[in-house]
Amino acid sequence: MKGADGKAADCSDPRGAVATRLTRVLAAVCPAGARLGLAVSGGRDSVGLLAGALEAGLGPRCELLHVHHGTGAFADRACELVRRHAETHGLHCSVARLGSTVPPSETRLRAARLDALDRLAAAAGLDVVVLAQHAADRREGVALHLLRGHRGPRALAGMPCLRPLGSGRRLLRPLLAESPALEPAALADAGRLFEHVDDPSNADSGIPRNAVRAWLAQPANAAWSARLERLSARARRDLRDLRDELVRRLAVELSACGRGARVGRAALVAPASCASLSWLAELLRLVTACLAAPCRPRLTHGALLSLERDLANPRGTRRTLAASPRELALELRRDGLHLPHAALADVDPRARLLGGLARLPWESP
Repeated sequence: MKGADGKAADCSDPRGAVATRLTRVLAAVCPAGARLGLAVSGGRDSVGLLAGALEAGLGPRCELLHVHHGTGAFADRACELVRRHAETHGLHCSVARLGSTVPPSETRLRAARLDALDRLAAAAGLDVVVLAQHAADRREGVALHLLRGHRGPRALAGMPCLRPLGSGRRLLRPLLAESPALEPAALADAGRLFEHVDDPSNADSGIPRNAVRAWLAQPANAAWSARLERLSARARRDLRDLRDELVRRLAVELSACGRGARVGRAALVAPASCASLSWLAELLRLVTACLAAPCRPRLTHGALLSLERDLANPRGTRRTLAASPRELALELRRDGLHLPHAALADVDPRARLLGGLARLPWESP
């Protein structure tokens, strides 16, 4: 692998580990020459991602994307720093500012940031938005899911390494895309080589993620990090096995029916190795991704429980499934689950399922 100066990258330089990972992952999952939007907050990790991308010689393919949180002097300083890095390295920088109407919850702020990055990437004609999240970020996310009572394979698998964005572009977390995922030390070391800022809100232990991060960082709790890593790896394997079985069944049981689609009853019964609600959730995600006009279902625990009860005793019940960008009409009949107004994307079952899988998030090995 060569760096920006045409010489072989030195992996003793902390940028080298990040550059090597970026080069391999991009070659594996992105078309040659795909234009990249590096999400750079100005913090150490995202600046480390920038340093690694430059070391890998990716500068000509990159633009910087920054989301200004509108939270005062620190947000202004972080934005100015990112602009300076862009100017120093000859890169274009696009900035989106979050409005004051964004609710101050971690989940909604994260969704608002991703939506802003998606809009910036679409406006700039970029193909992929690249984030700097690493192994410790995934462990923190899994711990938070456990604390909130989420036990399904999707929750415990942690954040996916590749997922679609609303505009049709893709979100890539390259540092999670190989096993083992890159640990934060390599990224932080690369980030120290460039000027960065430390977000003062990271010290606020009242924010759940910060409290979990601080707890896992204590040497006495190192064993818990290893347990979370093993739990997440097992959940990722379970999720892949679940999808393999779903594809096998839906190749036979997903078919056109009038102007809509039908999922045969044989596909609705979870295998003995899988919890029924997890199976139903993943089935709905894949089926709705196979439609001519794909949508993303909003699957709450209550909605899945209610749907499962109706499927156990179908009487032509009609339901509306919350989804984005539109609701989806369902009919529960004795021969299976009908989507009367949702046509399938393709006549060939294999092409249909491959297209649907490509629209779903993908976890790392």
